[in-house]
Amino acid sequence: VASHLRICLATTLDRNWRFTQYPSEPLLSCVAAVDLHKKPEKLELALKTLLVSVSSGMIDMGERGELASRLLWLLAKD
Repeated sequence: VASHLRICLATTLDRNWRFTQYPSEPLLSCVAAVDLHKKPEKLELALKTLLVSVSSGMIDMGERGELASRLLWLLAKD
């Protein structure tokens, strides 16, 4: 978040000063959920990408299936 999602709130008229901030993680997760559920294809693509990442070993599922339980909670919340 800190490296890529800074939001510009305002600038001075001469543009010498900028007022910025980082969005909070709950805001980002809410926006992501709204975007994923706009079209069924988006959620399907995200889940396929997750599957590829898990299958290739890039993402660890956890010994007791922590990733699966987090995913179920996330989908139930949205």
